[in-house]
Amino acid sequence: MQEAKISVGKAQILLVGSIYGLCSEADEIERALSSFEPEIIAIGISEEDLQALVDESATDIYDSYFSGLSRFGKVSIPSPDMVMALKYAGEKGIEVEAIDIDDNEFSEMLYNNVSSFELISRSRRIRVRSRSAEEFSKEWDRKRNRGGFERINRMCEERMVENVIKIAKKHDRVFVLLDMPRFDGVLSKLT
Repeated sequence: MQEAKISVGKAQILLVGSIYGLCSEADEIERALSSFEPEIIAIGISEEDLQALVDESATDIYDSYFSGLSRFGKVSIPSPDMVMALKYAGEKGIEVEAIDIDDNEFSEMLYNNVSSFELISRSRRIRVRSRSAEEFSKEWDRKRNRGGFERINRMCEERMVENVIKIAKKHDRVFVLLDMPRFDGVLSKLT
């Protein structure tokens, strides 16, 4: 897990990059939430994914990701870090907001930025050699998201930043939970 405390206007923001699907991240998220005591939790997923998480109907298609990540600990879907954030929000009565683009906009971005070749190439199994879960998560993302997919990720990061800034105008303490590979991009755009 990576953390950065930053200020946006009058708001204090705790930006957290977590390893998607790794069970041990839930304890770290709980610790960070309890220590920071946010007014709102912003999660770097779409509204549709947030609703699936709330409805406990989240699934995933990244078999090779979870297979490789399991070398570093137990993995689970839905992602334990996000489940912990929702649990904390429910217990404290605070709002959770999705900050990534919605599925329709993602489909349009995919159509406008990704070639057929890139789409077919992306379906190949990815092999990643790494010494840590964090390194694995970032390397897997880098290998999987090239070309048009990389452009889409940058656009998603920009949207997340826009949404964090909007939230920061209304709340003094904002906890932002991101998938580890998006952490550096969002942080650099916020600072």
